[in-house]
Amino acid sequence: MNQNNKKKKSENTPNKKTISNSLSRYEKSNLIVYGIGHILTLILVFVAIEEFINVKKQYELNIDQFEKSIEQYNSNCEQQKKANTIAYLQSLHELVNNTDESLLEIIKYYDIDNDSISMISCDSLEKIIKENHPYRKQLNDLYIGFNQFAIGCWEGFFDEKIAWSANASMISRVTKALIPYYELIEKENNLVIYGSFLRIMVFRWKHANPFKEEHHKWINQLIEETGRATNDSMPIIRRMPEVNE
Repeated sequence: MNQNNKKKKSENTPNKKTISNSLSRYEKSNLIVYGIGHILTLILVFVAIEEFINVKKQYELNIDQFEKSIEQYNSNCEQQKKANTIAYLQSLHELVNNTDESLLEIIKYYDIDNDSISMISCDSLEKIIKENHPYRKQLNDLYIGFNQFAIGCWEGFFDEKIAWSANASMISRVTKALIPYYELIEKENNLVIYGSFLRIMVFRWKHANPFKEEHHKWINQLIEETGRATNDSMPIIRRMPEVNE
């Protein structure tokens, strides 16, 4: 009977080999589960990194497109400013052309740069204007048109460099010729200064011109390119043979 009990006990009690096999299977399953989890984690990390890279690329692309849009917008604004400047200069040129020739002679518009020519006095201009009312309107139109242009340059609506390069002489001559009219307005309205924006702009062009050096470089480059084009590109002129009479 004792032998039977021992036999049953030995059958119910796992041996070392069985325990070892069980632990081995458990460790293997843990390793497999851990390995799969680690692989899944790596996959998720790689997916997250790839998604981050894609988002970063899209962000950089959007920034690049935004910067290009801003650059294009600024370029369009500059081109529009130049176009506005040329168009307004043309309107000022037409304004001068439509001013009475006699009035332009009176205010010495054509001779204003000649130091030997004396400018008309404010009192003399006042008498002439009282005798000829259309002159007053034309002088005021000249002042308004040119002073508004000076304000546009001051505020950045017009391209002052283009204006100076295109027709500084006309603007300077009008400004000088209108000085007696400025003085008359100051006298009539008890003003300290009149036509200030236009005076300041023309004074800056004459005494502290920020565009002169750049303009001279542009002129020199133009002369060089014109000379090169003339020497290299002009066709040879074939003259007809002289006919003896």
